[in-house]
Amino acid sequence: MRLLQTSSRRSGAGSARNIGIAASSADVLCFADADDIYYKEHFFACLSALHANPTVAFVKTHVHINTSHRILPEWHDVISATLVQSMCVRRVPLSFIEGFPPIELEDVWVTRLLGEYFKGAILPPPATMEYAVKHGGRAYEQLQKFQAPIDREHEFTRYIFYLLHTYSTYSS
Repeated sequence: MRLLQTSSRRSGAGSARNIGIAASSADVLCFADADDIYYKEHFFACLSALHANPTVAFVKTHVHINTSHRILPEWHDVISATLVQSMCVRRVPLSFIEGFPPIELEDVWVTRLLGEYFKGAILPPPATMEYAVKHGGRAYEQLQKFQAPIDREHEFTRYIFYLLHTYSTYSS
């Protein structure tokens, strides 16, 4: 395992992740933000699941959302499903979708594209990482949305729930 730290704040997280992809030669890639906390079993669980299931392109884990603010429970699965920080992905599928686009919410789009073209799996609970909701961060800016019921008629929300139901649940 190799950790590459970039400081491309001006270009955004997607650009930093693309720099990491280009600098790596690994077959499996994971993406972390500086304020995320990974439990010791996270990477082992992801890599074991990918090794046991060669047709699975990516594996996602459950996420503990670390915040003092109220987030409705129905949002927890949606947030976990879209975070790239909870995912380990094979290089070939990530190359196929050409990495992270230079747009806002690039992690959501990467999750969407991978889910559209490739088979993914969600590992069963418990969570294997903590995602921090801190003042000034993207999740913090969306707190008001996370405190209201999900609009299940919104096209993108329906799509995320579709993805959640199409990902297979990993079992050993």
